[in-house]
Amino acid sequence: MLNLCKQHANLEFVVAKLLKLHVLQTRSLEHLADACSCLPKSKECMYGTCEVCQHEKVDFLLGENENEATSFWQWVTVNKDKVNKDGEKLVSEMTKR
Repeated sequence: MLNLCKQHANLEFVVAKLLKLHVLQTRSLEHLADACSCLPKSKECMYGTCEVCQHEKVDFLLGENENEATSFWQWVTVNKDKVNKDGEKLVSEMTKR
């Protein structure tokens, strides 16, 4: 996985799980963005406010197990009391759960 922000990394985890479950056909976030937007680099397209593509959706391959629960990894920020080598208190840490 590339060095991504927490939100993008978490989206990668969801996509990887859906690919493993054969619900998606691609792991590429770029392909998914292309499938549901007219201009993936446009803020309006990505926030669903574009008049042209706001109703576009990703095609999922749903089958007989479509209501089955599943789980996936995600990065979360947790508060932990830690002290660095200079004695400064650190209060949050990102961890994979």
